[in-house]
Amino acid sequence: KDTINITGNNEPKKLYEICANKQFVAYKNDGTRSIIPKGQSGGYIESEQNLSQEGSCWIDNSVIVENARIEDDALVIDSIVCGNATVKDSAVVKNSSYLTENVLIEKQAIIDRSDVFNNALISDKSCVHFCQIYDYVEIYGNSHLFDCNISQNVWIDSAEVLHKRIEGYKKIQNYRLNKKLTIKELS
Repeated sequence: KDTINITGNNEPKKLYEICANKQFVAYKNDGTRSIIPKGQSGGYIESEQNLSQEGSCWIDNSVIVENARIEDDALVIDSIVCGNATVKDSAVVKNSSYLTENVLIEKQAIIDRSDVFNNALISDKSCVHFCQIYDYVEIYGNSHLFDCNISQNVWIDSAEVLHKRIEGYKKIQNYRLNKKLTIKELS
């Protein structure tokens, strides 16, 4: 629809505002639905490759650039996705989140007010709020992270982690708030 010019890495980029070419339902991870009417303006993309035409993926008030890709029924709201980041399936990225550098957000994962970069995978029904996730981190299962800094080869599966800094070849599995946190060193 409209175009804007931005400067990233001292290189000007031309961005294109998306516009729904048909009415469809965008599904949010909390089970609610939003009807996107034909003609509604959304966020900005650098190329058509950034936003799949399959499924009902949507970006709203967001910027998707470089090789980043939004697919399937994914939803990106008020965020920036760039580098080689991919958001797919029914994943939701929202509220000033920033994804870059070989990131995969998939299945029903929710990223909220978080920075995720440098080879990170967040999958299944994991929810990440107010976190920095980077440097070869994988998060699976029904994990819930709040106000954390997780980096350097950490693997988390079905864990609740609050207000923690975890780094360096760790494995956390099946941890809940009422249990003592056990962190295993990975070899």
